[in-house]
Formats: sequence, structure tokens, C-alpha cells
Amino acid sequence: MSAYQLTVYGRVQGVGFRWSTLRLATEMKMAGTVKNLLDGSVQIVIEGPEEKIAVFIEKLEHNLTPFAKVSSIDKQPIPNQNLTDFQIID
Repeated sequence: MSAYQLTVYGRVQGVGFRWSTLRLATEMKMAGTVKNLLDGSVQIVIEGPEEKIAVFIEKLEHNLTPFAKVSSIDKQPIPNQNLTDFQIID
């Protein structure tokens, strides 16, 4: 099991990006969190098998919602958080 902190840049706030991320993670049976950051980016903590995380990131890059526009994703490995579900953090 792997864990990463992703910071997603682009037009990702106010466009349904967090809800789309929640739906994708739930469909893929992955655990983690998603929240807006003050600089306009979105932070995601994602846990799961390395192969599934790669697919998850690829789907994020191809714009989950037609209103979002991802310009880049910063991926940092982190210690496993042992999360059991995926949640939006306000």
C-alpha cells in the first residue's frame, strides 16, 4: 500500500473538482482526502496500490469535470495514513 500527497494546480476550485475527485476515488475503492488550499490549488491525500494510484492521477490529469483545467500535479510520497474511506475536507 502506498500513500501520496498530491497538489493539483490550475482551474480546480469552484468547478466541482473536489466532488468529482471524491466520486472517482469512491469508484476506484481508494482512501484519502481532498481539500481546497488558500493559493487556489487542491490538495489530495490518496492511499492504495501503486498501480491504482497511477490510474487515479492519470484520470485527474484528464479533467474529471468539464469546468476544471488541471495545469500540473505535484506528487509527494508520504507515510501511509491507514485511512478507510475518502472524504472532502472543508
